[in-house]
Amino acid sequence: MRTRSRADHPHALLAATYSQRAKSYAESTQNRTEEEKMAVILQPLVGDVHTIDDAKHFYPSLAGVANALDFYPLPHTSSEHGCAQIGLGLGYAVVDGTPAIHFSLADPSHLTGPADLLDLPVAALNLIAAPGERSGGLLTSLPGASFTALSTLKKRNESLLAVEASAPVPLTQDVHGKTVVFKSKYGEVNEEKTSDARSVAVSTAFGATALELVPLQQLLAGEVPIATALSFLLRLGTAGLGSPVELEFALKMRRRPSERHQLHLLQIRPQAKLSAKATARFAFLPDQEYAAIASKRALGHGRFDGVLDVVYVSPNRFEKHNTRRMAQEISAINRKMQTAGRKYLLMAPGRWGSADETTGIPVSWENITSCGVIVETVLDKQVPLSQGSHFFQNIISYGLGYMTIDPSDTRGAASEKEVADYAFWDAQPETAHGTKFVRHVALEEPLEIVIDGQSRHGVVMKPGKRFEVYVGQVDAFMALQEQYN
Repeated sequence: MRTRSRADHPHALLAATYSQRAKSYAESTQNRTEEEKMAVILQPLVGDVHTIDDAKHFYPSLAGVANALDFYPLPHTSSEHGCAQIGLGLGYAVVDGTPAIHFSLADPSHLTGPADLLDLPVAALNLIAAPGERSGGLLTSLPGASFTALSTLKKRNESLLAVEASAPVPLTQDVHGKTVVFKSKYGEVNEEKTSDARSVAVSTAFGATALELVPLQQLLAGEVPIATALSFLLRLGTAGLGSPVELEFALKMRRRPSERHQLHLLQIRPQAKLSAKATARFAFLPDQEYAAIASKRALGHGRFDGVLDVVYVSPNRFEKHNTRRMAQEISAINRKMQTAGRKYLLMAPGRWGSADETTGIPVSWENITSCGVIVETVLDKQVPLSQGSHFFQNIISYGLGYMTIDPSDTRGAASEKEVADYAFWDAQPETAHGTKFVRHVALEEPLEIVIDGQSRHGVVMKPGKRFEVYVGQVDAFMALQEQYN
């Protein structure tokens, strides 16, 4: 029976490549489905059997995807540090819309995701479901089961924070320059008693030692050196494949004194967005003759196509004591845009979503759900740019572009001067959706919006000013000059 089942699985996997979802992914990576080839690799499942409400489920502690380049770095980290997206239980939770966690490998203590991490559902394999069963299904989501996924025998030693994941490293050393060895005393069990009411007793066969619930932040920043390990694996993969990579992994935390935490590498491949959008690499920023927006502090990566509308508040209309009304007007326009199925560029001075109404427009995410790219420009020197912090989870989840701009910032080369040409938008005809404070401009042709997630440069080109001509070619020429100077 097991042999027949294993023989059927490759057929099912090959057929899955012709699903609409798989075809859409292939198109985004510029691959042709008919040219795909497949090899079959049998891997053991990673995880443990858990009994919840008399039902048996199988899942690891957590799983996810790590990237050598982080296109949404925090203000104190960089793209080269790399990042990871994780969910509790099986890894499919990261890609199917289940709430997930994003963190930089440089700072695993700073997590972006749901407010209460213990409320994260656990993605699991239902061991009592029949193959092919749809009701409940083989794959299921278990709310309130995080204590089973995050319970372990704690250790005493702490981990080091990881450094850049995409930089070269001798393959005989870890990211901190130490020789790669297996430490026999790694992860010694903490024998201290726990008073946590949610602790789970281990089977009497292993004595009186108890499993402790480890908060996710503590787990990533200290209990398991996952950031250091993933950073090293990403560097190793980058050296082997010759380009930045992404990898899928699963973590199984120990549940017995004789065990160790286990980090399993499941799959490795070139980082998808880089291979699909290689033309987005650039360092040169054009001036306002060619670009309406140019930023050297952009989040995201690639081309943001299909944006025909600009919704913005001009500095001439911005009034600090009326920012709440501006938020209401933007929300009303957003509803109309959502009904029409149109994405728009959103732009204004100050910090988007600011709790202090004098420092920016206090919109919440539901007020701007149809925007594709967000731009904020400096209001005054006393109000720092937010780097998208108020909407960070949504920006990552929806893959939005975010640019912050200070045109008065003269630091760096002339080719790095930022642009926010409000006068260009003001010169365009306004639609009937415009309000007292907010203008809505509808264009005949989509805007050409490009962000390089590695250099963190982003541009919005003016109509008729092609990116390849006025940025790409200039950037290539400047690179040649640097090479021969």
